[in-house]
Amino acid sequence: MAAKTRPRRADALSSKRETMLRTLHAYGEMAREFERRKAELTTRYPNKWIGYYQGRIIVDNSLPKLIRAMKAAGIPTEHSIVEFLSTEEEVWILQAHTVASLMCV
Repeated sequence: MAAKTRPRRADALSSKRETMLRTLHAYGEMAREFERRKAELTTRYPNKWIGYYQGRIIVDNSLPKLIRAMKAAGIPTEHSIVEFLSTEEEVWILQAHTVASLMCV
């Protein structure tokens, strides 16, 4: 009898898919909000690293310090926008292992 009450594999996969789609949708909304506010944030926090999560803002001069501050504040860095608010046009190229190692700080 207990086997009948457990969700079937297809149900579990469907639930995971729905959760993933909700998470992606929420991130997309947050990214659009951040982009709408980016000019204002750059004026307020020029040449600073910013962590942005659901309207919450953490700012620091150093990326490793920013990541630590976000974690200390309970902000999930893996679901956040992290960006350097440069007042100059710059191109940044980060290798995946560099970003991953910063997230572990």
